[in-house]
Amino acid sequence: MLGFTLLAIDAFAAGFDLVGAVFFVLSLCFKQMSLYYAPAIGAYLLGKCIFLGSREGLRLFTRLALVTALSFLILFAPFLPPFSPVSTFGATITRIFPFSRGLFEDKVANFWCFTNVTVLKWKRLFDGKESLLIKGSTALTALGFLPAVGGLLWGGYKTRLRSSSSDDQQMQAHTPTLPLLPYALLTTSMSFFLFSFQVHEKTILLPLLPLTLLLSGAIPGEEVFAWGAFGNIVGVFSMWPLLKKDGLGVQYLAMLLLWCRLIGYNPFRVQFNSFVNLLSTVVNISMILLHLLELAVPPPARYPDLFPVLNVLVSTPVFGLIWLWSIKRGIEVGWAIAGLPGSGTDSKIKFVKGGAQESENERVDVTARRSVGGVRRDAGMRAVSLGYASSQRGVVGGRGYGDARRRALERLSRRAESVEVEGER
Repeated sequence: MLGFTLLAIDAFAAGFDLVGAVFFVLSLCFKQMSLYYAPAIGAYLLGKCIFLGSREGLRLFTRLALVTALSFLILFAPFLPPFSPVSTFGATITRIFPFSRGLFEDKVANFWCFTNVTVLKWKRLFDGKESLLIKGSTALTALGFLPAVGGLLWGGYKTRLRSSSSDDQQMQAHTPTLPLLPYALLTTSMSFFLFSFQVHEKTILLPLLPLTLLLSGAIPGEEVFAWGAFGNIVGVFSMWPLLKKDGLGVQYLAMLLLWCRLIGYNPFRVQFNSFVNLLSTVVNISMILLHLLELAVPPPARYPDLFPVLNVLVSTPVFGLIWLWSIKRGIEVGWAIAGLPGSGTDSKIKFVKGGAQESENERVDVTARRSVGGVRRDAGMRAVSLGYASSQRGVVGGRGYGDARRRALERLSRRAESVEVEGER
């Protein structure tokens, strides 16, 4: 599932949207949990259709709809008449949406289990009224990923092309909103994990995929790196009760320490120079103490789930903060790309020497293609992910990647300089 999703993201980054759509359908049909990514993927592709304009956008939208529908039809064909009765297809849908299994499973570090322990007993309060819980969780989940979906659609609208290019394939290969995609995937998947109905502990792996993509594009000392490394550690820690049940305690500890060593992150280092470092210090100490306490003291007979519940109390606030951080970063990156609503940074069509028309988006697009090519040459054997490529584009010329507002101001300054140069011509 995660592999198909990663292939889909890579295809979108390379400009092969139809191939990416097929890979994402394969991911959805392999495991329904890929629905966690569906709002972000759908908003990105719809935003790209808006970006391309009415003619090219409608053409891309039609192609995506046909390819997606055909892919689903082929994969679901064995469950449809005449190969199977209609009831077989209904049973398949029931398995995809298991509302009958309850609000949450075991002790999962999400909003429902956390508040069930600290505030009120949801299952007892809504006994016999599960439909209300389903509607409430659906509403909360939609509100949780709404900023990401809105950001992608707004970015596509603000950066939309105003003229047709002679090279439609190049124009379709690169979209200004592409750097927003990892943050949108993180926001939507974390929203589903925190607020949706019937969540399992291992589902935290879905938000960790885009978080790791962002981590791959950062260097130690950056905010993105700190959140990425810290979030992955807490994500694995939240699955500790499940790993312990499967007898994977040694593997859990060994792989966690090895991974921290390989990426250059020291979880035992005490830091107070930023909010994320302060938070990671406090939480890392709490996780170590909880493991030592569980090793030394057996749980009381009255509270056999004491340590899993403490795990939930430590992990859930961190996941909530990562969700909020992803929304904040999405707004910052969207501002750097397209400006905030009402900022008047729509793309302009400029007349250049020779009478040809060139869009500001096309000018930025050419720069992005050149810088990504340089990344591929300079990175050697390192995998070029979305996060890594975007970070390297940010450090071209020594500008740095940490402050989206500074990059936005620099971009506006470069636009003004280009206007002056064209005026002199």
